Amino acid sequence: KLDPVIYDVKGMGNWKKGRQYGQVRLVITRTNRRDDVFLQWVAWDKKGPKEIKSTVQISEIQQMANFKTTFIRREKGKKNRQIILGLENQYDKTSSRAIIQVQDVGLYTCQFE
Repeated sequence: KLDPVIYDVKGMGNWKKGRQYGQVRLVITRTNRRDDVFLQWVAWDKKGPKEIKSTVQISEIQQMANFKTTFIRREKGKKNRQIILGLENQYDKTSSRAIIQVQDVGLYTCQFE
C-alpha cells in the first residue's frame, strides 16, 4: 500500500506478460522530509484498469538520502523504457539524477549520475 500523500504520477508505458497486460506507472509520495518513489504495474482488461499486479519502492533512492524530486523526464532507452528523475539532497542541496529502467513486472534497475 502507498502512503496517501501522492505528489505525482507518470505513465511509463505498457507491459505485457503472457495474456496479461497493462500500464507501468511511477508514483511519487512527498512529505516534509523526503520524496519516496515507487513503480506500479497496473493490469488492464477490456473495461480498463483492473488491479495492481506489483508495487515496488525504488529502494536505491530511499537508501541514499532524503531527496526531493526536481524534474521527471520519460525517455526510451536502447532496450527499455526509462524515466530520469532530478533529485535534490535535502541535507546538502546537491543535485543528482536517477535513471530508472523497467525490466519486467516487478523488476527495474536504478542508476545514479
